[in-house]
Amino acid sequence: IKDLKLPQATIVNFDDTKVAGDIKDLQLPQAQAVDFTHTKVTGDVKDLQLPQAQEVRFSSTEVAGDIKDLKLPQATIVNFDDTKVAGDIKDLQLPQAQAVDFTHTKVTGDVKDLQLPQAQEVRFSSTEVAGDIKDLKLP
Repeated sequence: IKDLKLPQATIVNFDDTKVAGDIKDLQLPQAQAVDFTHTKVTGDVKDLQLPQAQEVRFSSTEVAGDIKDLKLPQATIVNFDDTKVAGDIKDLQLPQAQAVDFTHTKVTGDVKDLQLPQAQEVRFSSTEVAGDIKDLKLP
């Protein structure tokens, strides 16, 4: 899924989708909620521009590459719970996120460069990270 532009969509659901390749360069300017629950991606999830999204879910998602370069300026809830990532989770800009959940997540790479200045709750319980957890910007 590349260069997808849905200028009027307010709810976008990729639940239980299988993607052979990357999910990248999504431009969903009006989306309030975006759901990738139970999605399987053989590549990366990157360069998502979701300027109005309040809630983004990656719960129970499998990504064979990285999750990186997510710009979610309005998201208050972001869930990665029970997600498997064969690469890194990095460069997430979540300036308004109040709750971010990595519970039961498995990452073979690093979790790094997360900007969570408003986070009130960040959960890493029962999470396995084979690499480093570094450069977390928390309040």
